[in-house]
Amino acid sequence: MKSKRFITSVVLNVEAILGSVFYGCINLTDVQINNVVSIGTFAFANCSSISKITIPSSVTLVDSGAFYHCTELKTATFLNKNTDKEKGTFLETDVFAGIDVKIKCY
Repeated sequence: MKSKRFITSVVLNVEAILGSVFYGCINLTDVQINNVVSIGTFAFANCSSISKITIPSSVTLVDSGAFYHCTELKTATFLNKNTDKEKGTFLETDVFAGIDVKIKCY
């Protein structure tokens, strides 16, 4: 099995992204989420190369720490304004760091 550090992109067509599944994928830059209902705790934690993420309308829950310490994450777009975002979802990211940073909820 390939080391997580070599993963650069993923296309996810699953019901749930389990907790910590991509934890530490430091070269992961491109994440496409399709038909997912929930994103687990620390699912993408320490994925320090992700700069933007779009959460589709199918997602109803983004668990705590899902994007913890994603230091390059600048934009998070939620296509469902009712998605439950648990406390600490974007802890230690730049999502809230400046005026160019965007979180969009439709």
